[in-house]
Amino acid sequence: MNILTLDFFAPHVNTIFTALLDGGLEFPLTLAEANPLKSYPFPGQLREPFDLRFHGENSILLHQMIHRLRHEVLGDLEIFLVPIGEEAGHYIYQAVFN
Repeated sequence: MNILTLDFFAPHVNTIFTALLDGGLEFPLTLAEANPLKSYPFPGQLREPFDLRFHGENSILLHQMIHRLRHEVLGDLEIFLVPIGEEAGHYIYQAVFN
């Protein structure tokens, strides 16, 4: 089992992840940020917490749920995305990893 970490995603900021939607639709999301979060270490902790911020066109609003994302280097990933705002013609989505 691969543990997803900040170091896994950080080199891919400003690259495209494609959300694979029902009906064969594909929706591009740009990984805009990969940030560490405040950590409160505990026994058995698998990784330091971090969050990712994706930007997507505002033509479609993705629902809060697990989305299958495809990346040309990282392959297919399933990530829980939450829409958290809209700015300058795009929606912002966040994924938090604890």
